[in-house]
Amino acid sequence: APYVKKHGTKLIPEAIKKDKNSKFTLDGAMVVAASGVEGFVAVWQGLECAAVTIAKSVASETVQTVKHKYGEDAKDATDHAMSSVLNVGMTALNINHLGIKAVAKKTAKETGHAILADYKVKEKQEKK
Repeated sequence: APYVKKHGTKLIPEAIKKDKNSKFTLDGAMVVAASGVEGFVAVWQGLECAAVTIAKSVASETVQTVKHKYGEDAKDATDHAMSSVLNVGMTALNINHLGIKAVAKKTAKETGHAILADYKVKEKQEKK
């Protein structure tokens, strides 16, 4: 978080940096940016979880439909096939979580939490 705060201020125009009241503007912008990153990560994780749930539900209902239409043997074959497809999908998802994007996502989330925590502490100190 200190790294983001330190280097994030380099992107702010000089006119804002020199203004006496800009400290509050800069602090507010940093809180908004950190909250935005945190919100994006939460939505992304929710979408991943929903995708897994939908895939499992579709597989389960497909197996039940095949059972009613074609019998127990076809159900077992479909169940094995769907389980294999789900396992491949989960493996791909887990490999994706090990990649660079996953590290960047986790870092962004932790940075957002740290920046918000830093500003919450400052707000409490200023109120006292």
